Amino acid sequence: MGTNLINNSIKEIANTVIFHCQHTEASHRENETPSTTTRFCMARLLERTASQLNALADIAYDMGDGDLACSIQAQAEASNVGFTPEPI
Repeated sequence: MGTNLINNSIKEIANTVIFHCQHTEASHRENETPSTTTRFCMARLLERTASQLNALADIAYDMGDGDLACSIQAQAEASNVGFTPEPI
């Protein structure tokens, strides 16, 4: 029971990181931020997002949830190559 609660928390944290990234990207579009600024800001955000998601994937794996770890890792890899991650 405790491990499931922890893994659900990890999933919620991962989704919060992803939603923040998506919200920031949407804000740039909505505010008509210049494309060069958007590219710079999003590149840095995606790099941080990938790092955070990688850490969460490691924790999920260490807690025994390989499926969750793989799902989080897939979104980290998307961030790493410049795509906005999708919720898990």
